[in-house]
Amino acid sequence: MWGCPMIYGFYIIDIKRGISLISRTYRKFISNEDILPSFISALWIFSESELSKRGEVNEERLGRYKWVYTADKSLIFLIIADLKDRGFWLKSNLKYLKEEFYKSFPDAKEESTLEKWSMTPAKWKSFESVVDEYLKIWSTVERRTEMAKTYDITEVFQKIFYEFYSFSDDEVKKDFSNSLKEMLKTYDLLEEGFKDEDMDIDKLPIILSDTSYRKAKTLLLELYKSFMEIILKKYPIEFVRASLRERVFPIIKKELKRLSTYRLIEHLLPYLLV
Repeated sequence: MWGCPMIYGFYIIDIKRGISLISRTYRKFISNEDILPSFISALWIFSESELSKRGEVNEERLGRYKWVYTADKSLIFLIIADLKDRGFWLKSNLKYLKEEFYKSFPDAKEESTLEKWSMTPAKWKSFESVVDEYLKIWSTVERRTEMAKTYDITEVFQKIFYEFYSFSDDEVKKDFSNSLKEMLKTYDLLEEGFKDEDMDIDKLPIILSDTSYRKAKTLLLELYKSFMEIILKKYPIEFVRASLRERVFPIIKKELKRLSTYRLIEHLLPYLLV
């Protein structure tokens, strides 16, 4: 469920011979992984000027995957990841792994070293554990970052919802609870054990605790829109405007930095300026 990196594989490939020095596949993404090095090598040779002109570390979308790569005269360094993974992080980590590889094997920069290589992976095998451990640590850091962001935006929305609750009657609260329940079903987040009466804003941190930031953000924005629609149907527009000014706007002002950081304010504005 989490939005932490989904790395399918990391590879270091000899361009001329189309053979992997390092081949770490973490999730299956092609039926025959043995052909990947030769495919990448052929693609690079065929399109080298086009692929390399964009910068030191490049990014392409091929099929359902994100390919982040960099190369020198002899080697291609490649990460294959999920399309949703952040390009900046993938590029940063690919660059780091390339630097670490050359620290471990400085002679690999020389074409003569590769020409003398017997094409067995044993020469480079010690670097596999470096790749595995680093990507594991990176994924853990990303997951914790994701958790913090999800909790942060949930807390902001809770504060806004509380202000709406403060002037809402039981009927509105019930409608909101039903709306929340339906959204959780839609997003496949309605866990067993939650009863109808449990569907309130106090449970949001628990319900969203294991949800990706993007998913939580989308759900919370839809929930906010739904709540506003419920409020506008129930109360006169003058009453809603006054309540927004007196109760909700101070929260928006106080939380403006967080709302701006997560690019939420532009989504909230249409339902604040009613």
